[in-house]
Amino acid sequence: MVGSSLHGRIVALAQGLPRASLIPPQQGLHPDKRTAFAETWEPASVPRCVAASQIERAVMQTLAVPAGVLQENAACLRERYRQSQAQWAGLHTP
Repeated sequence: MVGSSLHGRIVALAQGLPRASLIPPQQGLHPDKRTAFAETWEPASVPRCVAASQIERAVMQTLAVPAGVLQENAACLRERYRQSQAQWAGLHTP
């Protein structure tokens, strides 16, 4: 997946698919939500956000990441989510 949408990146991550995000030209040096998301939840080997001029390099980099790394990351995040939901559900009192 190559795009500028955070939601597209999240879906690609959840499915264990290669991904790279484009920085909108108007973004400039301001913090970017796609970059922050990737830095928080993704392996360091997955490209973050790049300018359009860098997309070829980012695509080649993301395609070089072993599929198992992407799928394992997705599985670990799903498990963390399930554990968190179970913890929150345990706090609910009828």
